[in-house]
Amino acid sequence: ITDNWAALIFAQSLNNFDTYRVRAAALSTNFGSGVMGDYLYDDRNDTHTFVLNAMQVLPLHERLIIAPVIGAGAISSDNLDKEVPIAMAQLYSVMAITDQASIMIAPIYTTSLSDQTLKINTLDWESSFSYRVADNQNVSINYGIYDQSDNKLGLNYTYAF
Repeated sequence: ITDNWAALIFAQSLNNFDTYRVRAAALSTNFGSGVMGDYLYDDRNDTHTFVLNAMQVLPLHERLIIAPVIGAGAISSDNLDKEVPIAMAQLYSVMAITDQASIMIAPIYTTSLSDQTLKINTLDWESSFSYRVADNQNVSINYGIYDQSDNKLGLNYTYAF
């Protein structure tokens, strides 16, 4: 956006167009601190999930960064008596193999803050191998291991404006 701020907005469809996700983030390029909002709608279960996160990018080496992310949000659905507050903690680790190729691994811990309506206590793992085909384009192979849903394998193409 400017010399001091970067932003990301993306939308995706998952699970054969049954689930939709929108994510927006803003990050200070001076301090590596930022915020990220994440909204997920599951059409199969009519479930809405929103999480607001704080994040910090920490360069550990010229080819390795980590980014701890912590957030709070809620899950709502017609199948639930009331909204369920949740907390999330994530740790993105990105290693640059070359100037074009990188690997990302991220453990994601989610827990419900109220056990009365819906109990959640999951540790999921997401990973990807990305290759930059141009300055504003990359392709990636993603693999996710999830406690409460099927594991996922995907191929993504990203174009940045």
